[in-house]
Amino acid sequence: MATAAAGPIRANLDYQASLFYSNGRRVNQSLVDALAAFDAAGNADGLSFAQRSAIDAAVCGLQILDTLDTSLTGIGTLAASETPTAGYNLPNNAIREISLLDGRQLQNLTSDYNPVTGVSSLNPRLNLELEQRQPLEVRATVLDLDLLRGATADGTNAPQEYMIPNSGLIYASRNDALADASDVNPTVANTSQPGVAAADHLVDPTRRQSAIILVNGQRLWREQEFRTEERGFTLATNLAAYIKAAPFTVNGDASITGGFNPHLDNINNEQLEFTDAFVASNFAQFYGRSNLNPNYACRMDDPRLPSGSCASNAVADQWRPANVLSDSLTLLSTSFREGFRNEGNYDLQNHRPDQIADPDADGTTDVSTAAAINVARLNNGFWNNDFAVSGLTSGLLFDPDGPGALLEATHADATYQTDSPPLPLPAGYLGSSYFNNFVTPVQRRVNFDEYLMEYCPRLPHICLPPPRIGLSIVPGRLRRRL
Repeated sequence: MATAAAGPIRANLDYQASLFYSNGRRVNQSLVDALAAFDAAGNADGLSFAQRSAIDAAVCGLQILDTLDTSLTGIGTLAASETPTAGYNLPNNAIREISLLDGRQLQNLTSDYNPVTGVSSLNPRLNLELEQRQPLEVRATVLDLDLLRGATADGTNAPQEYMIPNSGLIYASRNDALADASDVNPTVANTSQPGVAAADHLVDPTRRQSAIILVNGQRLWREQEFRTEERGFTLATNLAAYIKAAPFTVNGDASITGGFNPHLDNINNEQLEFTDAFVASNFAQFYGRSNLNPNYACRMDDPRLPSGSCASNAVADQWRPANVLSDSLTLLSTSFREGFRNEGNYDLQNHRPDQIADPDADGTTDVSTAAAINVARLNNGFWNNDFAVSGLTSGLLFDPDGPGALLEATHADATYQTDSPPLPLPAGYLGSSYFNNFVTPVQRRVNFDEYLMEYCPRLPHICLPPPRIGLSIVPGRLRRRL
């Protein structure tokens, strides 16, 4: 697809490459670099894997758009399909887009950030008031490993391939991710030195946090029996990675409710390395075990195994070697719920502390500055935070699983006032990263009795000159008469 950079689609690619965010950073720096490399070489032959991917992703996006906007000519269409290429199956929801809030990702931590220069201060201070701090939204690509491992690919050649390939290796990235560039002005973020930006103790509000999330990873094998060509699983990404525990029980124990790639047999009984019984608190007994489990970490029909090992798929271990190489790694429980923006009033908060008047540096004012936006919000009664006054537990009705669902309910503060909610979660509990992120300040409005300030119940000319003081008692109120 990278050869399309020389075709009629080039004008659309150039337009995408020319776009800027309102903070002065390019929307797609990787596409800018890839097109420059294409022009320098005169063709796609010398492009790196990353540069080809940047062009391919942009072309795919335009082709999807062309199914809705027929004014785009010479691009071609890419309609939704579970077989985007003949012989390759991609089940619905196997790869999807979500967003969430991570309490470790804050937009800004200093009160003197200057969006024009990108500088907070020579001596960084974490002095932004707690009530003014904003969580930074994480945009993530979700990979459903259970759907991908069972989806066949290239069925015309042997051995059989799958959407999790036999090699097990998946490279994943996103072209909308923007790294922290706190060491330079945002308008020249491509000159940032990652090693410096990562260690300068400054948070860059212009960054765009993106991630890869692995879900439903209880089993990673493509075919359960031994195959020489089938390896385990490896994810390589330059982004943050999250692993969400797949829901299942172990040994019928309801207290163990999920995990990732566990050592289990076909009916979810645990496979341990040794068969010796032991008490978990007895370390001498634990380290004294000697009887190896012949069904541990093995596959049926593996010719390398001794006789009697993994005699059937019923007892063979479901586990496979797995590796995740990423910028960071976070484990999520089965009860973790990404949620939706309205559950924490995310859209009513001020997420533009980095906006400058001329982001593309063409000499014209394109957008309002961050300072002007802040003043306009204050003049209209909006602080930087909305304090989730109409979010979860506000008494409003929320629909956690979409329109038309039967789970509409209100949620009370008392349901969330526990250090660690028991499992299963209490009735009425609705987790949401947009509400339960430990960053978004939450305030609640409560009803209280009306009280009366000082006032004069007489005609103005009778109240003057002061002092004329007296008290009158009204049921439920105390009036001070001047």
